[in-house]
Amino acid sequence: MQHRGSGGGYLLADRVLYRAPGEEGGKLAAFIQAGLADPQVNRFGSYIGAGLVATGLVPGRPNNQLGAAVAIARNGGHFLSAQRDLGTPANRAEIAIEATYLAQIFRWLTLQPDAQYVINPNTDPAVPNALVLQLQVQVSF
Repeated sequence: MQHRGSGGGYLLADRVLYRAPGEEGGKLAAFIQAGLADPQVNRFGSYIGAGLVATGLVPGRPNNQLGAAVAIARNGGHFLSAQRDLGTPANRAEIAIEATYLAQIFRWLTLQPDAQYVINPNTDPAVPNALVLQLQVQVSF
């Protein structure tokens, strides 16, 4: 069966929940994002994510940020049916839980360690849950 075209949509909302008084006061912000895609064409039919970002928690470091988030990507029904027909099992969703810290070391250097725990990686039941660690280094001239 041939299917022509594909559609979808994506929404993002964010809001500052708290702002400390003063010029260098910290803040707490939240975000939520959601997406839908044509499950006949796209593997993932839906996605939702949410998180919090706190800025200025460390005195004297107003640009540092601490973040925590969760993301869930769900396989579409057609993908799951196709996997079942092939005899290849698949989980319904992949879930990622993330924590990160952005540190402004110098004006020109930012370090951002990040840790993610991924449940059902690639929605493949044969793949164990994974801990992913990374470090992003940004140099600006």
